[in-house]
This record gives sequence, C-alpha cells and structure tokens, in this order.
Amino acid sequence: MAGIAGIFHAGGKPATRQAITAAGEAMRYRGPDGITHWIGARAALAHCRMCTTPESLEECQPAANDASEDAAIVLVMDGFLSNWEELRRDFTARGIRLRNRSDAELALRAYEVWGEDCPRHLDGEFALIVSDARNHSLFACTDHQGLRTLHWHWDGATLFLATDVAGVLAAMEQAPSVNLGYFTEILADEWYSLDETVWKGVMRLPPAHSLRLGRGEPRLTEYWQVSPEISIVYADERDYAEHYRELLFDCVRRTSRSHLPLAIEVSGGLDSSALYCVGHELDRQGRLLAPEMRGYALAGIPGTGSDELAYVNAVEEHVGRVIQREPLFLAGLDWYERRSRLDRDLPPRPNAAMGLNMQQRLVADGCRVSINGHGGDQWLDGTQNYYFEMMAAGQWKQLASAYGADCRSYGWRPATGFLTRYGIWQFAPDGLRRLRKALAPQQNDDCNGWVLSPQAGKELAERKDRYFAPLPKPARLRYKQQKHLFPYLPLALSQGERQLAHVGAEPRSPMLSRAFIEFSAATPEHIRLRGGERRRVHRTGLRGILPELVRNRADKAEFSASIEHSAAEFTKFVTQPMPTAIHQLIDSEDLSKILSSYCNAPIDQRPLWQVWSLYEIYLILRLNQPLEVQNP
Repeated sequence: MAGIAGIFHAGGKPATRQAITAAGEAMRYRGPDGITHWIGARAALAHCRMCTTPESLEECQPAANDASEDAAIVLVMDGFLSNWEELRRDFTARGIRLRNRSDAELALRAYEVWGEDCPRHLDGEFALIVSDARNHSLFACTDHQGLRTLHWHWDGATLFLATDVAGVLAAMEQAPSVNLGYFTEILADEWYSLDETVWKGVMRLPPAHSLRLGRGEPRLTEYWQVSPEISIVYADERDYAEHYRELLFDCVRRTSRSHLPLAIEVSGGLDSSALYCVGHELDRQGRLLAPEMRGYALAGIPGTGSDELAYVNAVEEHVGRVIQREPLFLAGLDWYERRSRLDRDLPPRPNAAMGLNMQQRLVADGCRVSINGHGGDQWLDGTQNYYFEMMAAGQWKQLASAYGADCRSYGWRPATGFLTRYGIWQFAPDGLRRLRKALAPQQNDDCNGWVLSPQAGKELAERKDRYFAPLPKPARLRYKQQKHLFPYLPLALSQGERQLAHVGAEPRSPMLSRAFIEFSAATPEHIRLRGGERRRVHRTGLRGILPELVRNRADKAEFSASIEHSAAEFTKFVTQPMPTAIHQLIDSEDLSKILSSYCNAPIDQRPLWQVWSLYEIYLILRLNQPLEVQNP
C-alpha cells in the first residue's frame, strides 16, 4: 500500500473524476500494482496500490462497508497495521464478519466500531482517509509518529488530501505561493513547524492527529501523546534488559510481515545491526513473518568516517549470512533538481539520497519491505535527567553510584555540573530558574551560520515561541514530548519514505513503533545512559545476540562525503545571481561575504550545508515561476 488521495466538497458540490485522477497520476510511481478510484456524491478517493503483505493481496481499495454503489463508508489506506492479530480477535468476539484478511478491512471495521476514535485502537505505520455519507463528512488520520504522511489543503470550500505534496497540487485548480516563513527554518536549520510545507496553505497532518470535515472548517484532534510519567520500574536492573529484549523481538516480528523477501538495512551501527541479528533469530525460531530475510549495507569510502564495513563483516560472521554491500549514491546537483521537480517538494538531502544504490538493489532482489533502525538515536541515547529522577524518588544510593560513574567517565567537574543542572537546580523555585535563564548569555539562533534579515529573524522567533508555548515549561517535563514531536523528524521520515517508494518498496521502523516509544518514555533514564555509556539497556539486553565488536562500539559513522561530492558544483551555483526572495531572508552583507569566499576556502572549511539550504530554496523558487534575481 503506497499512496492515497481524497477530495471532499464541503458545500455539496458534486465530485468529479478529473481532479482525483490528476492526484493519483501525480503519484503513479506509488502504484505499481494499479491505481483505482471511487467517486461519490461530494467526495472522491484514489488508491495507488503496492502489495507488501500476504493479506494485502486480498484487498480491494477503495474499500466500502458494503457492495452497493451507495455505500455509506468508503476508505483508502496507506501502510500496514502492527496490531492486526489483536484487532481480528476483537472483531471476531464482537461478531463482526471480516470479508478478507487485509489491513484495510480491519481499518474500515475499526471506523465502523469506534468512529473518530479509531486511531486510538489502530497501531502501526499508516495513513487513511474515510468518506462517511451518513453524516456527509470526511475523516483522515496518520499514525502516532507520522511514519506515513498525509498532506492537505483547504480552500474554504474543498478539502484536498494526498500522500504527496505533488498529489495535492495536481488536484488544485491554482498553484499556491511559496511559504517564505518556512524557508527561515531551513536557512537557520532550526525546526519549529510540525505541519507546514514549502507551499503556503499546503499542510502536513502532524503525528498522532486526525482531521475531520463536515460543516464549517477542518477540525484537527490529537489522539495520542507520550506520557512523561515513569511507570515501569524494576528493582533488578536485569529485568529492564529482559523486558527490552522481548519488546524488541516483538517489534521486529510485527514489522517483518511480507509475502516477499524481507530486506533489513545493516549499517554496522548498534541499532540496525541489532535489528538484523534479531531478524536472524526470529527466522531461526520460525517466527519471522516473511519467507526469508536479506541484509543490505552501504559500502562507504575506505579511510573515511563512512566506512563501516568492519562492523558489517562482524555481523555477517556472527549470524552466518551474506550481507550485500552497495556503494554510496553520490548524485550531481542535476539529480536533485529533477527529483524536486518530480515531487514538487524539497529534494532528499545528500546524506539520505546516498542510500539509493542499496535501495535499488534490494528491490531488484525481489524485496518490497525494508526495515531500518530509525528511532534509536531518539529513544535509546538517554539524558542526564536521571539525576532528577533519582532525587525525586529518594534513591540516594543510586544517585551516589551514578555520580561516581560520571566522575570516572567525565571527571569530577563535568559530573558535578550534571548533578547541579539536571538534579539540584530542578528543585529550585520557578521564579529563580526564570531569573537564571534571563541572566544567562543568549545563544545565537542562527546556528547554521546564516545571519537572517531583521524581518526573517522576527518570523523565526515567532515560530519558536509558537512551538514552545504549549509544551511544559521545565525542560525535564518536556524533553520526551520534544523527542516525539521533533519538528524535523516528520520531514525526514517523509523524504525517506518517498525515496524508497520511488524505487518500489516501503520502509518500516521497529524503533519508532508505539510500543517501543512507550517503553522508552515509561522507564528511567539511567537504563539508557550512565557513566558516559549510551544505549545501556540495548547493549545489555542484546548480549549474545549482537557481535561483541558492535555491542561495544562507541563511535558513529560520518557521511560528510555525501555533500562534499557536490562541492565543485556548488562553486558554479554560488557565483550566479541569487533570487530576490533569498535576499529578503538573509542579511545581504553576510550572504555576499559567504558566497564570495566559498570558492577560495579549503573544502573542509566550506559552508557546504549552508549552501545546500540555499540550493533547496532555489529549487523550490524555480518550480512555479521565472526567477527574479538580484546580484549579491
């Protein structure tokens, strides 16, 4: 299941085939198994089909609740459900007859049973759109993390929805203008918007949200949040590791469901290597829900930080399976421009595009599902908030032990700083903490080096305020929510999913599953970080499953080679006149200084990622109209 679209005329205007067909055609690459449409009285739906599970072979989308032409409820769904077993048992107990085994059928019956509350009962990686003729409404939702994307636009009379921005734009009668406010986030590399795109008024449905439109305006509802409370506590540290190991095995099993060979990306790091080794164990035990599994790795450039083959070799030797290696895909700028024009959106960043050779290979080998290790960095690294947790719980012996471990790892000065900042200071009165923050030196918001124009800087500051306003004020209470709702993550996930869909597969992310996130949020921080050792529970829980070379690994790969490949081409780009819009966003003196010095700087001192952000915006500005340019 690879792409969906929907159009709903709130005022009663009849639906037509032309617009929904255009939306589907704009995402044709998402439907290698066909594109189908449904046209109702005031709603229309499209489904771009790519079968990835045995059950999806039985589905027929758009799926209606009965076989008549006037079916009251019609659904389209992208993605898969990880709690399909529980849903089937529930519906069977309720006496509900399931017409086939597909996840779309389960989602349709979930909407019949629970209505707008159905997302609370669905788990997995999914987006769905439902036309409900009973109350002349349209309902849509995405999963808890936004692992399947849904974009939408409301013009006051008609609602347009599609997996891709390109699908929304294709259905609209008039192209929108660019979103200059969103450009400030790109240039500053400060991300505050969960729901905006590069097009004004074309929105992304945030993670764990649903949308309903009947009469009036579209109404968004958040149906799930990460809990800040620690609810899983064991007296014996070994119980955390056992719980984690069982959880990880279950998450991998639930995401392994495929009727074709299952691909698992193996970087050589702690996360993806663990998933591959767990997949191997599941296959050995007969619990893998795919006919076979295959490993794929990037062959980085020897002698650079991108070369992880020593760790890949260790995994390969440990499990006794061959892992296919593919070279980095190092694209020219013309490739990124073609991709941007095709998708009508930002192109993938070089450190994401570099996996294209590997992705094409796994599809050529017959795979349509690729498991990745996304989520490990967010939910396994841990923070020094364990000092506050231990002090609040009166765990003084554990506190002394943690402080001692940090002293041995970092030295007594840094360790005392951690104890003060993350522990003692958290119990200070709110007024005193606010005063300390006000007196502290202000950090430069232009963290990526660009000095924004006064107007753009004001816009960015307002966006920052809007992002933090609903979050709890003490950092210790909001850091879990910020992990879940990190604004750049939905964009990165969307771009990664789209790139894989272009070659004919879908990603799955066990470490971003709801169960994985809930375990991390509900357990104390010290099981993930202590004495400088990150991913503690992961390393302990996978003893004997991961090879020791990988389990004890302390470094991470570095992929600057992916953008350094474009350094020479950027020389031509920075010497041409820049669009007027860029001069409106960046301080003209700073822009001129950086662009003029780029060509003469050594490659390791060139502001490559700053220039990349300019290039991204340049591509979007070129999509709609001839550029108005201005010399630096």
